[in-house]
Amino acid sequence: MRPTPPVLLPLLFLLAALGLAPAFSVGEEPEASPAAPARTAWDATSSVGRVVAEVPETARIFELVGIDYCCGGERTLAQAAREKDLEVDRLLAALLVVAPGGPGRLPSFVREPLPVVIAHVVDTHHAFLRRELPRLRAAFATVARVHGEAHPELLEARAVFEGLVPELMAHLHTEEETVFPRIRALTKEERVEGLADLLDQLEGEHAGAGNAIHRLRDLLHGYAVPADACALYRVLLDGLTAFERDMLAHVHLENSVLIPRARALLGRR
Repeated sequence: MRPTPPVLLPLLFLLAALGLAPAFSVGEEPEASPAAPARTAWDATSSVGRVVAEVPETARIFELVGIDYCCGGERTLAQAAREKDLEVDRLLAALLVVAPGGPGRLPSFVREPLPVVIAHVVDTHHAFLRRELPRLRAAFATVARVHGEAHPELLEARAVFEGLVPELMAHLHTEEETVFPRIRALTKEERVEGLADLLDQLEGEHAGAGNAIHRLRDLLHGYAVPADACALYRVLLDGLTAFERDMLAHVHLENSVLIPRARALLGRR
């Protein structure tokens, strides 16, 4: 029996600590819970986006090993594992540890009606951005002014963020006023025009936002807190971490669930 690769050890211990993993010995293949509801089997050819769409808790695993499930969700598990120097069988074993049921389970929207998915996007993710972006902009302005000389990366990071905010707000407006009403109409078998091009546009904007978020993380050293950081500096980094996490979930839900299902409906017309 081969030992578990070191990069997956903290992942498995993290799952156990979170109460998501059944007891098993390191180096053994974890057994699927007999009480777990049936789901489509995953293998090396399954896409990263599909895995997170079906069991959202798996996002924690991909985050831990640095696999992009957001704009990179179309890649297969084999491709993603290869890029991170992981054995795909061990990655699959770790993914299967995540309990697919239980009271704390995150909602999966794979089979929810599209209007329900849209309502969740607007009420959860769009509301988060409208609430948090002004707060983060104000914190960024103060922290960059106070700490920018000692940490010049803050100045560039603030410029990236300032460029991203109006793009995100325009994106929300396009979704809520143009795209989402057409998807709702589509589910009622009404005729819609131009939706295919709009869905392509959304994916392109998602990719641009993803690049900006990756740039922010790189500039700010993974949001590690500097030794000389004041309280507001820490608040900013915590807020950017939450912003990144919400954006990953937000874009994943649209790229891997909402947009493909809308395209499938279009294809039936």
